[in-house]
Amino acid sequence: MAHWLLNILRETANIAWEMAPFVVLGLLAAVGVYALFPKDRIEQLLGRRGIGSTVKAALVGIPLPLCSCGVVPTALSLKKRGASDGATVSFLVSTPETGVDSIAVTYALINPAMTILRPVAAFISAVITGLLVEGLSRRQDDAKVVDADTCVVCGDDNCANNHSRRSRLAGSFRYVLNDFLPDIANWLVLGIVVSGILAASLPGDLFVGATSLGQMAMVIAIGVPLYICASASTPIAAVLLAKGMTPGAALVFLLVGPATNIASLIVIARVLGKRTAAIYLGGVVISSLAIGLTVNAAFGAWNWTPNITSTSTAESFGLFHYLGAAALFAAFVHVWRRQVTHWWQHRRAVLPNPT
Repeated sequence: MAHWLLNILRETANIAWEMAPFVVLGLLAAVGVYALFPKDRIEQLLGRRGIGSTVKAALVGIPLPLCSCGVVPTALSLKKRGASDGATVSFLVSTPETGVDSIAVTYALINPAMTILRPVAAFISAVITGLLVEGLSRRQDDAKVVDADTCVVCGDDNCANNHSRRSRLAGSFRYVLNDFLPDIANWLVLGIVVSGILAASLPGDLFVGATSLGQMAMVIAIGVPLYICASASTPIAAVLLAKGMTPGAALVFLLVGPATNIASLIVIARVLGKRTAAIYLGGVVISSLAIGLTVNAAFGAWNWTPNITSTSTAESFGLFHYLGAAALFAAFVHVWRRQVTHWWQHRRAVLPNPT
């Protein structure tokens, strides 16, 4: 038992050390994305109906660092401003499936090939799903309930975004640190811990004998109801690859896991309709399966050994990893301190005043 726990700690630490600097780089890239692409600019770009908007929505969503629940308000604001259901759904699919943060982590933990395949697959699945919704769903004129989006610089709901570059960068940094990172921090830690447990517990020949389609069915059954962000799903996929999972099945997990969960599907059903939600889910699953099978057929013979297996000793790490881990730990402490403070203030507000 003690040996098993020690293995879990070692594997978890290796994964955390390896991915930490790339998570930090991804967060810094997210600051740039928010500064360069304010929400009103995105909404103007996608505010037209048609195939073109569906494709543009997928492209815009790829670099944005939003999780599957965090993307819903942004996507619904696109719908309120006239975007078609197809463009809205395309944005809903591509955005949580990948982002600048998860792309950096994919490079750190898996390999350059998956780093390229992941955003390409996210774009394809988003466009296919968006076109299916555009063609099969019943057209709705207006979204039911949508809240306005606030500017990351000044917090104004109706901001014209006439801010200086320095102000946009500062506001985007605060937004990433105080709003975006709290959305994924706890899930990211959970993903790292689960990855460590899997790496220490699963046998190396776990997927030997299992068919490619069987593996994909397994990860779809797990990934559809599960809430997991793109960054947190990456170390889990890397461990599954190390245990013998096919690259196509791992890619299916990276697509389906972040793009679907029960909470998001309920919101989509209420705002865009149950039919659209069903097409959304079917489009993500079918397109991911098709992409996964294609990847296995075309690239299955490649060496897909993930990078995490090469970090078995502390000597593999250098200053880059130590600085990244220190920066990420400091950011997490900031997030957790704010969360505890907000929890305590809320608790004091609801407790009866002893008099």
